[in-house]
Amino acid sequence: MSSSSSPGSPSRPPTAEADVDELRRLNSLLRGRLARANADLQTATSSRSVTADEQHRLSRTLLRQTHDLRALEALYDTQQREVGRLRAEIASFQEPSDPGVAPDPVVVRLESQIRQHEAEFRNLESRFDRAVLERDVLQDQSDHLAEEVRLAGDEIEQLQADQNDLDRARENAEYELLLTETSLARATEALQQAESRAARPVEASGEASPDLDRLTQERDAAQAAAIRAGGQLGAEKEDLQGYQRSVQESSAELNRLRALQAASTADLIRTVRDRDTARADAARLRGDVSDLDAKLATAKKARGVPTKEFEDAKHRLHDLEHSVRVLQRERDAARDARDQARRERDLLSTLRVEDYQRWLWLWGRRLWWMWGQAPSGSNASPSPPRLKRPRSSPVSSESSPTPPAKRRVVPLSPDGEDHRGSKSSAEGSGASPVDLTQDDGHLADDDRGVSDASDAGSDASSDSHASGASHSRKDAEAGSGSDEEEDEDAAEVADDLLEAQTLQALAQSRSAERRRRQASPRRGPRVAGFGASPDGSDGSDSGAGSAPRSAPNADSSGVHRLRLAVSLLDPPLQIR
Repeated sequence: MSSSSSPGSPSRPPTAEADVDELRRLNSLLRGRLARANADLQTATSSRSVTADEQHRLSRTLLRQTHDLRALEALYDTQQREVGRLRAEIASFQEPSDPGVAPDPVVVRLESQIRQHEAEFRNLESRFDRAVLERDVLQDQSDHLAEEVRLAGDEIEQLQADQNDLDRARENAEYELLLTETSLARATEALQQAESRAARPVEASGEASPDLDRLTQERDAAQAAAIRAGGQLGAEKEDLQGYQRSVQESSAELNRLRALQAASTADLIRTVRDRDTARADAARLRGDVSDLDAKLATAKKARGVPTKEFEDAKHRLHDLEHSVRVLQRERDAARDARDQARRERDLLSTLRVEDYQRWLWLWGRRLWWMWGQAPSGSNASPSPPRLKRPRSSPVSSESSPTPPAKRRVVPLSPDGEDHRGSKSSAEGSGASPVDLTQDDGHLADDDRGVSDASDAGSDASSDSHASGASHSRKDAEAGSGSDEEEDEDAAEVADDLLEAQTLQALAQSRSAERRRRQASPRRGPRVAGFGASPDGSDGSDSGAGSAPRSAPNADSSGVHRLRLAVSLLDPPLQIR
């Protein structure tokens, strides 16, 4: 039994080692082929990307040329309409040819315009031919790129075939590896059987068999070969897994290239369609040019229109030229008005709206105090009332915001005597307590007219406020702590009344301004100074039903200051 098993057992391990060497060689061969295939695939991918970029660039160029052709077509249509109009004028202006009569200058001018348009047509045709030539060159380049795309597709298909061959070789290697594992398992099983057979005679005889050492050596050699084969088998498995990952990445790259090829094919089809459309448009334009030339030749031969129609046409032409001049003047006036409005908007945009409104509120309160302090006849109070501000602390000169540029307001002293002194000096000199520059474009003529038109209501409300202020002064002189609370209530009511009157005057001013602009939309804005009315008057109330004013007294001064506060509230609101 030992002799029969000994020839088979030493012959199997060399067979396993030979299979492992063969698999190693095949693995190295497959690895080299896969590396070459990956390099070819990367080269094809890079060339395909460059080709796709070039094709996109040429597609954009072709699209731009197509847009230029459409623009030229639009220009050609415009010139064609102009030629038709000139042809109609020629047909209506030209007289029968008479060698004794000098040609009309209008006809000569129209003929020169026709020749000029013919030259423009020829220039347009040359530009169109040049654009067509450039389009043909781009089309040739596009065809060349399409051929390169086709070749790239063939290379991709070849690489895919190589990849399929590599897959089949990998499957064959896996099959051979499986056979090697099977043969190794069989050799291990035979070795174990031989060891069991060799152990039984030794136990029976109690002596060492002469073949025992040899079988033991063969067993050790077979075990070492099995261990080496197992390690090589694990390495081969890892290599196969790496090959599988490489194949998956190659498949994904191949799918991306196929999608890019499909997109390039669609772009090429769209480009060819645009080219055919441009060629059809070019043929149509050539036909239109030929028809136009024939019509121009026919129009030159047909000359026979009565003189009366020619004179009427000349009159119409003069009327049109006059209308053009009028429109140009109106356009210049509108531009000047637009520039003035822009300058005013730029000036107003620099103002701080919140600080300006706060300043206007403080100044309105100061005006209201002055108006309440103005003496009315013999009942003038010698001491000024002290209106309190329970909601806020007195505003100092440092914390109060300064008025905007180009507006200077005379500071008003809280002292009644100083106020009366400054008022008397202002009345003696004839100067207004508010000094505004002539560049202030927010106080327009019509706004001043609307403010003057609302003097009647303002005077009536001023009389009511004056009477209320005099009663509050009497109560303040006679009362105690409760009078101070009544003064505070009176101040709040006066503030509310002033705000309501201001909003009402502002609404009236804006409605009058809108009606004025709707009535005369083409008249440019006029900037009037603050101290004069549009008609050159001194800004006094000249409305119907208002009595003529005499020397400025205390009531008229207070109403005038209130009107100034209302007019000053208008510019900040225009900013919003």
